[in-house]
Amino acid sequence: VKELASERDIAWVEAHEYDYPMIRAEKAPQRLYRYGQLAAHALGYVGEVSPEELKKPNGPFSKEKGYKLGDVIGKFGIERTYNDILMGKDGERHVLVDSRGRIQPKGEIEVIDPVPGRNLYTTLDLDIQKAAEAQADTMPAGRGAVAVMDPNNGEILAMVSRPAFDPNIFSQRAKTPEGKEEIRELYEDPDKPLYNRAIQGMFPPGSTWKLLTTVAALNEGTITPENSRIQDGGIMLGNYPMTSLSHLGQPTIHEAIVHSADGYFY
Repeated sequence: VKELASERDIAWVEAHEYDYPMIRAEKAPQRLYRYGQLAAHALGYVGEVSPEELKKPNGPFSKEKGYKLGDVIGKFGIERTYNDILMGKDGERHVLVDSRGRIQPKGEIEVIDPVPGRNLYTTLDLDIQKAAEAQADTMPAGRGAVAVMDPNNGEILAMVSRPAFDPNIFSQRAKTPEGKEEIRELYEDPDKPLYNRAIQGMFPPGSTWKLLTTVAALNEGTITPENSRIQDGGIMLGNYPMTSLSHLGQPTIHEAIVHSADGYFY
């Protein structure tokens, strides 16, 4: 099987159809990610089901569930999570052939049309996603994540992880020499571009926790907007010393947030 055949390849096959009936050119659908690496980690990518996946007992893509070699499935992200919705069903064509494999005139016995997969609409907002991608490109280390959520209903409006990748490598170029090299480089890259830092990474919350501490203190009446001065300094938690880098004296809550005063929130 030669994928991504050129027009010259197709012309040759069609011109030699009688001499080589076992060779034929067929159109096949391919997933196209029209915006390249935009939202790549959220959308994911597709690829052929592996022998290991087919053999896995009760696995999501096992032979028992009707999958076979050559099937294109979701490998990552939304593509994998919602594979059963997005994946259609293959069609079939039953024909009569002679001893050399040539399809006979009026030899078509039965045609079963393929069933397309269903559409899936996400909550990602293209404009917000583009803005988040632009911000992610400014990360000094080239690594990081951005996520934008609607706090009223939990909808994800944007999700970005850096470094990123172009999912078209897997759906359009996976079997070309260039595509195989690109995929190998993705897997060997020490910065792990296939790793979704937005949902797979485990990071300490850092100073973002200070906002939660502030809300809790205001709700409990420990501080008020008018009376919020607290000592900024180190504190011992058991045998563990928590040091402060700011030492602002007794700042207000506004000053503590502006200067990210560690000791204030301790």
